[in-house]
Amino acid sequence: MVEQLRCHLDANGFSDVKVEQLGGEAPARTDPDDPFVRLVCDTAVEVYGVPMRILPMGGGSGPNAPFIHDLGLPVATAGLGHPGGRGHAPNENIRLDLYLKHAKHMARLLTEFGR
Repeated sequence: MVEQLRCHLDANGFSDVKVEQLGGEAPARTDPDDPFVRLVCDTAVEVYGVPMRILPMGGGSGPNAPFIHDLGLPVATAGLGHPGGRGHAPNENIRLDLYLKHAKHMARLLTEFGR
């Protein structure tokens, strides 16, 4: 990605822009048809009243690669954000009602996973 960015900048007249990679994570992806993903989605419907949307690829995540590649475990996330949440901004926020629903979803997920 860094090489592609450098080529793009150079090709568009921005050769004076310095690019320095400060870190990163290896890519990883769980099959959207994995039974664990289905479990996350199924337990969400009972709490939110609507089906979850499955987004197989996201722009950012946690360190998923060790879990997926090294341990062979599926990873699925279920965020509690909202359109006005201003993720990672100084005024980032969450709604209390969504926080409580998310907690219920996680409780249902853990209960069903335990079965």
